Amino acid sequence: MPNNSNERRIYYRFMCKCGTGLDSFQEFLDHVGSSHQIENINFTEIFEQRNGSEWAIKFYWNFTCQCGHKFSSSLCNADLKVNMEGIELLKKYKLSCVRCNDVAQFDNEELLDEFLKERVKQKLIYSFYRENFADCESELHTDKLLEGHKQELCEKCQLLGRYCGSSEF
Repeated sequence: MPNNSNERRIYYRFMCKCGTGLDSFQEFLDHVGSSHQIENINFTEIFEQRNGSEWAIKFYWNFTCQCGHKFSSSLCNADLKVNMEGIELLKKYKLSCVRCNDVAQFDNEELLDEFLKERVKQKLIYSFYRENFADCESELHTDKLLEGHKQELCEKCQLLGRYCGSSEF
């Protein structure tokens, strides 16, 4: 945690359940191989076993609005589905711009789509190799209401009729 408001937080693209932060999915795979003794992961087998399962992913991303406003959100949401061929992106929930109320665009959408599929693969690894992570913390996400998250600008909050960061269903 930063000591004061002038220090920047370090954000990792992937956090292992053991608390290790990693910058790429390949680094995550290398880490689970060396630290959790999981090597030669067979995603075809995992996809077969989890065929049809759906995953809701929360993530941090940057946006640009047509009015020129750039912003980021640590409470973005997407729904994905596992099938025999891999992982299908079902929906990325939109956020509206606080300045003009128009829907903002995700920056680098191709990179985002790949990242979301990798996050589902990460969760599939945790599920498939559950015993290898038994001594680790569960998910590092919390139900804490994020400061500044405006429910009226969030498509998922609007659809749910409540704060989208809550794990209650």
